[in-house]
Amino acid sequence: DSLATVEPTPNVDEEGTDDEADRVFDRLEGLLEGAGSGRLSRAAGEEATDRKWEAMQNTAAPSETLGDHLHEQLEVLDLDSEVRAAAEAIVGNLAGSGILSCTLEEVVRAMDDPVPLEKAEQALLVVQGLEPAGVGARDLVECLLLQIDDDEPEAELKRRLLRDHLEDLKRNKIPRIAKALGMTVEGVYRLKDGLRHLSPNPGAAWSSGPTAYIRPD
Repeated sequence: DSLATVEPTPNVDEEGTDDEADRVFDRLEGLLEGAGSGRLSRAAGEEATDRKWEAMQNTAAPSETLGDHLHEQLEVLDLDSEVRAAAEAIVGNLAGSGILSCTLEEVVRAMDDPVPLEKAEQALLVVQGLEPAGVGARDLVECLLLQIDDDEPEAELKRRLLRDHLEDLKRNKIPRIAKALGMTVEGVYRLKDGLRHLSPNPGAAWSSGPTAYIRPD
């Protein structure tokens, strides 16, 4: 559907909710319960063939874990030895969803040969640049932000919506968001519809083996 097409606006108020908003954000919040349905199409209005091609590209081999997939990508990168070691450690501590639920300090302390924290911070950026988009995030909002491409429509507005107004969006406080962003109510609904390709569980397409959680001394 074209982004220019504005669906009829549900009746909303400062405390209102609607069934569609509940469905969309129940899916986004699925990360908190270890649930999720994988990534969908990257932008509204894509051709069906493009959606199918992306799905094929992001579908894991039956026996491949998310860790395997990420390690394969790390192998072809030219990285400083300490950054590489930290990146491997970060990947080893990702949950099946692709989320890093521990701190970088904890990752470093658990390494056989700990690296400086700044090296771990560089390594985290490397991991967050791997596919699928969203891996290496430390919370739901960061996971969703990592999946927004710079070249997709209204990318920065979508980031502001997620960073600053996610709670209001989940509670369907559309007029409040519209006022804060200097937009119309219809514009906020358009932005919300543009978040449908995001997944709270970017690792869902990969079989999840046992996670090697850190055990700090």
